[in-house]
Amino acid sequence: MIALKKSIISLTSLKAIDFLFPLVIIPLAIKSIGIESYGVISFFQTIAMLSVSVIDFGFNVVGIQKISRNKFRSIEDKYISTSILIKLFLLVIVTCAYFIVCVFSAYKDSTIVYATLYIMVFFSVFNFQWYYQAKYKYKFLIFTSIVCRALALLYFFLTVDDEKDMINVALTIVMMFALPSIIHT
Repeated sequence: MIALKKSIISLTSLKAIDFLFPLVIIPLAIKSIGIESYGVISFFQTIAMLSVSVIDFGFNVVGIQKISRNKFRSIEDKYISTSILIKLFLLVIVTCAYFIVCVFSAYKDSTIVYATLYIMVFFSVFNFQWYYQAKYKYKFLIFTSIVCRALALLYFFLTVDDEKDMINVALTIVMMFALPSIIHT
C-alpha cells in the first residue's frame, strides 16, 4: 500500500511539473511575441504533439507492464529494441503526414517553426520515461523533468524579448519535451 501511495504521489508530481512549466510560458510568450505568433507556434505544436502521441501510442502502458513483471534483462532489452524499431517505422509514417499537414496549412510560410517543433516528434522515438516508471525511479524522473523545464525557462528568459524571437519560443517548447527524452535514452 505504501508503494502505491508513493507511486501516485510521484506520478502526480511529475505530471504537475510537466503541465505547470509550459503553462508559465504561455502568458510570457504572448506578451513577448504577440498572440498571432504564439498562435502559429501553438498550431504546429498541436500537430507535433499529435504526432508524438501516435508514435508513443500504448508503449508507455504496455512497456510498464512488460518491464515491471519481468525479471530477465534479456527480455527487457528485446522489448526495448523492438519498441524502438516499431517507433522508427511509425516515425517514417508520421513524418510524412506531419510535413504534408504543415506544408498545406494556412501557416505554411512558417517553415522554421514547424521544422523546429518537429524535433519533439523525432526525439519521441527515444522517450523511455515509462521504463523508469516500471523500475520505480520516480526521483530520477522528477529531477530530470524539473531540470529540463527549468533550463527551458531560463533559455526563454535569456533569448525572448520581442516578436522577432518567435523561433526561440518554439525552441523553448522543444527543450521542455525533447530534453527529457534525450536524458531518458
